[in-house]
Amino acid sequence: KNKADLKEIKTAYRKMCMRWHPDKNPDRPDEAKKMFLCITAAYHTLTTNNFDYKRFAESFVIPPMQSLMDVLKLAIEGKASPFELESMLRARGDYR
Repeated sequence: KNKADLKEIKTAYRKMCMRWHPDKNPDRPDEAKKMFLCITAAYHTLTTNNFDYKRFAESFVIPPMQSLMDVLKLAIEGKASPFELESMLRARGDYR
């Protein structure tokens, strides 16, 4: 298949990000960081008009993943709003 719609691209992007996030690959952090940056750049190239890779490469920072225990602790202590908690769970891939 040579073409994909935006939903298919986004789904594949999220799966690959979860697989290659440096926090999920502590045994090979340099390779994971390189792959994560390439995956993110490819996603933005496919979904953004006039994507500027040079500016992206200079400014992009990989966000750290929080453990499920960290998210639950924030919820129990009331230190995060429901919207923030949902965002954290979505970033982890635990929220559908």
